[in-house]
Amino acid sequence: AAGISSFLVMQSTGDAKVFVKLGRLALACSLLLVGMMVHQNEVMFFWVFVAILALSPRERESVVVRKVSYCLLVGAVACIVEFFIMKLGVAVYGAVAGSGRAGVTHDVFGKISWFVKEPLLNALNMNSIEPTGWFAVATGIFIVVGLFFYFGGSLRYRLTMLGMALMLVPLSYLPNLVVVESWASYRTLVALSALLAFYAFLALQGYLQVLRTFSPQFRQRMLLGVVVCWAIFSGFIATRNLVRYFVEPQAIEYHLLKGQLRKIDLATVQTIYFIRPNWYDGVTSVVRYDEFGLPSSCQPWVPEPMVKCAVREIGGDANRITVVHFSQDEAGKIPPGAVVIDMKSLKQFR
Repeated sequence: AAGISSFLVMQSTGDAKVFVKLGRLALACSLLLVGMMVHQNEVMFFWVFVAILALSPRERESVVVRKVSYCLLVGAVACIVEFFIMKLGVAVYGAVAGSGRAGVTHDVFGKISWFVKEPLLNALNMNSIEPTGWFAVATGIFIVVGLFFYFGGSLRYRLTMLGMALMLVPLSYLPNLVVVESWASYRTLVALSALLAFYAFLALQGYLQVLRTFSPQFRQRMLLGVVVCWAIFSGFIATRNLVRYFVEPQAIEYHLLKGQLRKIDLATVQTIYFIRPNWYDGVTSVVRYDEFGLPSSCQPWVPEPMVKCAVREIGGDANRITVVHFSQDEAGKIPPGAVVIDMKSLKQFR
């Protein structure tokens, strides 16, 4: 939806017929709205496609400005309509995801500061889930200077193009910037990270353009080699993160649970009290939001199915067992003599 919508907007800028232009813009807006009603973060790829279609070709300044302006208009209309639809949904069903996501923030400067310190910092660290400020600053300088070289032409043209490129950065993260909630989880960074990766590619092209010693054919092969190596490296990093922060910790967590269950006579037990670990009691010392390194059993919806699954694997009757879970602070509510599964010892496996 995001890709087709941006393509339609770009096509409409060259239409001389008013009805054809309005029809394409209306369809583009509708597709963008439908995408937002599914999930706002992913449909922000609209701005990534805008950058690809409007900024990468070498076109006149007026043409690029007109294309981006049309995209801003379509995006604004879709966002306004989606806002009213969201308010209608909250009025009917309530703020299911929490009031922080249903309300619009009034702390503009606070949001800007948070955007720079968390989402932008994470995205500029590319593949790393252990971000550092110096790497983000270095990546940002590399992108800005490289884009300045890439756009070429007069100083006014370069600054105009660079300004529009930088304007798309916060737009690609817009849903998270306008709401009260400030939660920079990596699943919200899909469009922002993709946009910055595309800018890094254009920046590399800009640096190669300055190095006139290389032939155009060699520069193209070098660009292709960098993209291929980057893709392979990203695949290895993704595999490492998956194994290190998901597979191994959850395997250890599940093994600990089954070890405690084997010490219990499950045939005589009807209720098992489960003490959940805290967020930072997992196997890994690195915990990033509710995604990387987080113990599964710390979430309130996990203990019951997790325990019953383990009971079935051991050979017990899971249907007759009731699982009651508590946080570490609520452990005092457990009645004396009850059968308890305590997962706070999980962190000793680091």
